[in-house]
Amino acid sequence: MPAEAIYEKDAAIEFIYRCNGDPATASPTVKVLNPTKTEVLPAPTLTQVVGTRLWGGSFTPDAEGVWTLHGEDVHGGDMAKDFPVGALGVQSGMQFIKTAVILIDGKIDILDSKIDDLAADVADAGGAHFA
Repeated sequence: MPAEAIYEKDAAIEFIYRCNGDPATASPTVKVLNPTKTEVLPAPTLTQVVGTRLWGGSFTPDAEGVWTLHGEDVHGGDMAKDFPVGALGVQSGMQFIKTAVILIDGKIDILDSKIDDLAADVADAGGAHFA
C-alpha cells in the first residue's frame, strides 16, 4: 500500500478530464492503468459537463497500489494522473494513534524517572527549603 494512499480499494473514484479545443470535436478518451500498469478494460464512459470542455467519468480500483489515468483528445490534450489506493479509515488511523501513544508513554516514563531523581536530590539537600 502506498504511504500516501487517499483512495480506497473497491470504492468508485470520480475524475474530470479537461480537453483542448472545441469539446464538440475533441473525442476525449481515458485509459485506466492498474498498479502493474496494465490497461483495465472497458475504459470509463465519459460524459461532457454541459457547455464546458470538461468530461467526467469514474472507475473502481480492485487492488491496492498506484492507479494511473491517461487521457487524450484529438486537439492535442494529453494528461496522466496517479491515484494512490490503499487501506484508509479507522485501521490506519488507529495504528497512527497507537504508535503516538507508545511514544508519549515512553516520554512520560522518562519524565517520571527524572522527577523521582529530582525529589531524591531535594530530600538529600541540606538547609532550609519548602517541600
